Amino acid sequence: MIEINEAVQILVEKVRRQNDIEVVSLLDSTERILAENIYSDINVPDFPKSAMDGYALRSIDTKGASKDNPIEITVIEKIYAGDFSTIKAGEKTAVRLMTGSFIPEGYDSVIKQELTNYGEHKVEIYEEIPPYNHYCPIGEDVKKGDLIFSKGTKITSTHLGILASIGRDRIPVFKSMKVSLISTGSELLKPGNKLEPGKIFSSTNYIIASNLLHNGIEIQNLSISSDDIQGLSEQIVSNLEESDILLTTGGVSVGDKDLMPDVMKHIGAEILFHSVAMKPGTPVLAASYKNKLLLCFSGNPYASLANFNVLFWPVASAFYGSEDLQLKRFKLVIEEGYLKKSRLTRLVRAKEKQGKIYLVDKVHKSSVISNMVDCNVMVIQRPNTEIKPGEEIEGFYLP
Repeated sequence: MIEINEAVQILVEKVRRQNDIEVVSLLDSTERILAENIYSDINVPDFPKSAMDGYALRSIDTKGASKDNPIEITVIEKIYAGDFSTIKAGEKTAVRLMTGSFIPEGYDSVIKQELTNYGEHKVEIYEEIPPYNHYCPIGEDVKKGDLIFSKGTKITSTHLGILASIGRDRIPVFKSMKVSLISTGSELLKPGNKLEPGKIFSSTNYIIASNLLHNGIEIQNLSISSDDIQGLSEQIVSNLEESDILLTTGGVSVGDKDLMPDVMKHIGAEILFHSVAMKPGTPVLAASYKNKLLLCFSGNPYASLANFNVLFWPVASAFYGSEDLQLKRFKLVIEEGYLKKSRLTRLVRAKEKQGKIYLVDKVHKSSVISNMVDCNVMVIQRPNTEIKPGEEIEGFYLP
């Protein structure tokens, strides 16, 4: 049995690095990993613009203005968003603007229309305004030449908007990791079939697959295998031919039908470890076959999710060279819940709310996942320590 950090180190050193790049459309880059540094070729905005509906003017011309002592200024033009003008500022002149409009040369401020009489040819100014009031300078958001995003960035909706703002419509990304998932066990049925005596529906693989898809990882195969060495061996080899990594659930413990160790030997895979000092999911197995990783998780639903979150994401991070795929960790205080000491490091489902940690009520069995609906974190109970209110604990947010 090895410690979690040892298992992670073995996997990170063994996984191949992705060097293959493709260029995709802006929208298709969502949840993908950036393969190159992105610099801006333009300023954003590329012209001075108004942040309000109002009037562009020279701030010096508003000195002393008030409601009781308005200053009258001549309106010489009206500019809408998207229009451009070569007109230049003159003394005691203004240009009527809409939000996002170009501000002509020489005007250094914008007064919002509510502080005027809305005049069309002459406008009364009811307040003295400072320079650069409601004025968006060139490059306020992004400056030309700025490093926008670094290689390895996971592209989210916000990244997408910023890339669009600098005019990028084709984005270089790493080719997606391809993963196959096999749930092992003759008792398993695919959802949609009729439930038979002694059978259960396969469920954990759908949670894992959903997490993978949400992070831009492709699912090559999602299947079930019966407890048969030959059949499972053929299925694993076939799946690995078109995948970067294979994930399995079940068959790793010590029962008569726990065949994964025998299957690994049958196909000639190198077993990297079998048993990690974690609870649940202790009998997790990892192997390498033709330079591809196999991660074989426990069969119990929560145990397999604990295995998956602790071991898979460091592998994905190393594969892409992206820290953005590491689960976000925290140290927070337990507000509610108690667990007695555990001999092994224990992964405990919980909820983080307003910076406090709440353990789920009562049931912590690895066969139960229904109480995870409201959970958004796993906390890490260190060996031979209790979990109790008022104490700080480490953990990570679920993907």
